[in-house]
Amino acid sequence: KDEFDFPEFWKLVSILQVAISHAEEDTLHLLDGDDEDDDDGHNHAHVKTYEDVDDDDREEKIEMSVFHRQQSSVRAVHTLRHLGNQVNIIECFTSIISHFEHHGASTDHHSAHEMEEEEGAILMFLRIMCGVLTPHHGRARNMHRITELLNRLNMPDMILFLLSVDHRETVEMSARLANLMLQSTPLQLEFDAVKHKGYDEQLFSQATFHRSFRGPFGRRALHAIQRRVHHHLDMLKKREHEDALHRLKRNQDNEDLDNNVIIEILRFIEHLVSGAYADMQHFLRHQEGDRVDILTLLNDLAVAYHSLMQPKMRHGFQVQEMQREEAIFEVEMDLRRECNDIMTLVHLYRSLAKLLSGPNKENQDSLLDQMAHEHVLLFLTYMEYTKSLSRDGGADIPMIFTIDIIREVAKHAILKWAVVFDVEVHRHHHEVSYSQHQRSLIVLQRRHIRALESCNELLVELDTIDEDCENSILTMLFALLEGRREGDHAFDMVAQSLYPTSAYGELADTDVMMNNLQKHYAAGAYDFSANVAHVDDGEAHFSDAEVAYQYYI
Repeated sequence: KDEFDFPEFWKLVSILQVAISHAEEDTLHLLDGDDEDDDDGHNHAHVKTYEDVDDDDREEKIEMSVFHRQQSSVRAVHTLRHLGNQVNIIECFTSIISHFEHHGASTDHHSAHEMEEEEGAILMFLRIMCGVLTPHHGRARNMHRITELLNRLNMPDMILFLLSVDHRETVEMSARLANLMLQSTPLQLEFDAVKHKGYDEQLFSQATFHRSFRGPFGRRALHAIQRRVHHHLDMLKKREHEDALHRLKRNQDNEDLDNNVIIEILRFIEHLVSGAYADMQHFLRHQEGDRVDILTLLNDLAVAYHSLMQPKMRHGFQVQEMQREEAIFEVEMDLRRECNDIMTLVHLYRSLAKLLSGPNKENQDSLLDQMAHEHVLLFLTYMEYTKSLSRDGGADIPMIFTIDIIREVAKHAILKWAVVFDVEVHRHHHEVSYSQHQRSLIVLQRRHIRALESCNELLVELDTIDEDCENSILTMLFALLEGRREGDHAFDMVAQSLYPTSAYGELADTDVMMNNLQKHYAAGAYDFSANVAHVDDGEAHFSDAEVAYQYYI
């Protein structure tokens, strides 16, 4: 191709890959654990267990893996610094953008096979850079240096362009790399405090991305984000009217990928405006000409989830007949969808809170005009509130299904399935494994055991992220009212939606806020050891005590 010598980009990828491959391979080899087959034909699987390795060996492997990851980042910095002698990186990035501009939509001179190879090369590059920027102990300095180099090489321009391609994995990994770059350098407010000392603004990713958004690729990226959100809204609308047959036949892997893309985009918005970066807050709400209002888009997303949550709260957990072998796959799909929904709400409200912080009064007024506060009571009800109706002489039955009730019903369904098919649980320290007893008449396949493992991991995740969701919603409400003076009408508007004078439709009651506060306060007082927030995979998780404090505030 005259317009673009694509092997030049493959050369760039190959150089980076070779530079750090040894360390990455050593890490994967050290932490790799394979399932084992038994001669009796029954399947056994482990959840990242190290039963054959003692504690000292395990600690040594973990220390070695951390060392190898540190070496990877050092090699990446060294390689990027000296790549100029082998590859013109800026020209390479510019050429790849030009290439897709001319050939992305054309099929005359651009076969599907060629496109697949090119996407593979780009994905490999994005994964390499995400790998070396992923936080690990002792790597902050190297991550900062790598991000500085990427900023100087116009990587934000390339990321904004790649957000607009059709390939979903490319969009997801591009947004993830952008998030890692934004997290690896100080916030813009820190630059404002030291700019008189001669610091280079290219050290700070927020300013670099802001400049790129105002360049030729910014509008394209905004329209791509709008297109992705509208696609997600369409998917939620279909789910709202989904019948049982379509629910069972859905492609959950495809749905997960769409959801991952949306979550990474929401995290991207969140990190773009962190630290009350007013210039970016205003830009995402309003641009000159053909504007894309990100604030309104996010509120539309909240409205769609509000509509989706209502039938879910009425119908609850829907998998029936756990005597079937395939029932465990249906449970897993439903739990995956549940986790997707809650994690999307977590990042949706975190993004809204960041867009409002400062406070940014224009953004506050925009959301108040759109009545964004009216949706939150239903979400807070779903996360924690429990309300039951007693039968005549019978057991209590739920009037609404909250996440706690759904989790308990799913847990009992999983246990019932395990009993029916003689699945045994084995515990070793903090690790859990499953195997089927030899007396079972129906021999399960390995995929059944893996689905069971996945179900239990998803139940644990649900028990954590519901507090995260409540915290993000309450943080958004606080940001919505931040800086407003006594007597402001906004207080009355929010109070009326949180403490309605009558029952809030059929699904929420008038005492949700006080009920949730008391439940979290009691849980936090009962388990004091769990009252400290922790960070897992770069995500902060919140304890009952902290969520109770948020309700109190």
